[in-house]
Order: sequence, then C-alpha cells, then structure tokens
Amino acid sequence: MAREGKNAEEILKYYFTEVQIKEFDRPSINKPLQGKIIVLDPGHGGVNTEDTIGPTGLREKDVNLSISLQLAELLRNAGAIVYETRTEDVYVPLSKRCNLANKVRPHFFISIHQNNFLNPNISGSEIYHYRGDKESEALANFLLEELWNTLGLIKRGIRNADFYLLREVKSSVIHVEVAFITNPKEEEKLRDEKFQHQVAKAIAKGIMKYYGYE
Repeated sequence: MAREGKNAEEILKYYFTEVQIKEFDRPSINKPLQGKIIVLDPGHGGVNTEDTIGPTGLREKDVNLSISLQLAELLRNAGAIVYETRTEDVYVPLSKRCNLANKVRPHFFISIHQNNFLNPNISGSEIYHYRGDKESEALANFLLEELWNTLGLIKRGIRNADFYLLREVKSSVIHVEVAFITNPKEEEKLRDEKFQHQVAKAIAKGIMKYYGYE
C-alpha cells in the first residue's frame, strides 16, 4: 500500500477500521498547563455584596479581585484556558457564576476569598471543598502547602463544606480563604500589592505541582 502511494493514516485505517488519528499535545516545560481549563471566581463584588471589611477599611472584594486578575495572567502564561466570573468590581449572582462553570466544564473552579472572625488574633489559610471530591482535596493540599512555604501563612487546614458553589458547580471546586482580613497584621499584608502577587504565584505554583510540574 505504501508503494501504491498510501500514507500512514490510510494504511492504519485499512487494517484497523475504527482507529482514530488525533493530535497529541506534549507537555511543555514552558506551558505546563497546556489544555487545562480553569475558572477563577474572585468572591463578592459590586454594591450588592457581603464582603468583609478589615480594621482599617480594606475591602475583601478588592483583594479577591486583585489576586484573581494576577493569577489569571500567570495561569494563561502557563498555557491554561482561564475563565473569570468577574474582572471588575461588579456584583455577579452565585447562580450566574455557577452557570458559567457548568457551561465550560473546567478541570477546576477556584473561588478566592479572605476570612474573618470576631477574634482579631485569628490568622492563617483555610481551604474548603465538597465532600467526596478527591481531586479538589488533593489540589487544596498543594495550595495550602505553597501558601505556607511562600508566604508563611499558618495552615489552618482543609475542610468539607456545603457552600452553594461547592455543591452546585458540576466540576471540582475549591474555596480558598487566603488570610484573615480581620487580623490587623494580615490585613496590612493583604493591602500590599507585592503580597497579593505572591499569593497569586503561590496558588499558580500549587496548581502546577498538582499536575506534576515544579
């Protein structure tokens, strides 16, 4: 068949009638997240919001958005396809955020928040996932480790939760509480744009480690 001018695909399909020839993207050190789909969800936003305000007036919604925008750029540079539930200070209902995720079916939906507590001394990072979601639990471990390694944020643990987005998004979801904005020291850090960028880098690095890249 080769002597008759048939190419490799034609020969394969002659002997294996149901074979399919597809292009395969090799993992690249420059694009380690090539082909991965991620939805970023900076919590709260707009006037109709329920975000937490720090002791000196820092708004959680603004910190969430800043971290998310920087994280989106890092992930795209690593080859990922990134969707964002908001890219400015607007109110987006939870149902609309959920609908976006269920439409694009990402590998991960990552919701970014800052924590709060009546006791201003409480600090550190927490990550929530839906019960039984082993992929999200595994990713959460990588992220929590990176937030500690990179920023020294106390690891407060990984927990199950029944939040609306964790429950209704039909993909793996994690809800990241980066730090306690009600803690004066952590609020001061969260106000720093360099710190926000380091948070984004830590999350991006954790995602890449999850997929086997250092």
